[in-house]
Amino acid sequence: MLVISWNQYLGTAAVLLVLYYAFVLLVFNRRKAGSSSRPNRSVGSAKKPAATPADRALFQEDDKQEAQLDAASAAPMHSLVDELQAYVAQAGKQQIPIEEVKSGVRSILQKYPAIPGSIFQPGISNLLEVIIENNCGVRLSGTEIRELWVAG
Repeated sequence: MLVISWNQYLGTAAVLLVLYYAFVLLVFNRRKAGSSSRPNRSVGSAKKPAATPADRALFQEDDKQEAQLDAASAAPMHSLVDELQAYVAQAGKQQIPIEEVKSGVRSILQKYPAIPGSIFQPGISNLLEVIIENNCGVRLSGTEIRELWVAG
């Protein structure tokens, strides 16, 4: 019969807990650091890439656009983003055909005439690509995303 004291038990549990969290942090940081250096997979790749969070797609840094923004200039962008995310999420749940989704997105974009050509357009285009792929399972090309901004 093996008898251990509470001190031995708690000491062993603490060491194992530290090792576990060290391992988790190592794996997480390796994936995080490796994701920026990995080449993009082609469309025909056998493995499906992990879904990109919408916030990362929207707020990608662009060195060419270092303008300072205030809350008033960003307000329409936030309304647009909320409306797009709600619409595309609902369209994905209802399995609406992609052509109808694109038409709906185009009509939403037309309600915000100050956004096209602004510093927000690239971020919103990235966001559209991500949320349409994540919710509707369809990956739009860059040309298709650009066409959404054109009144049709």
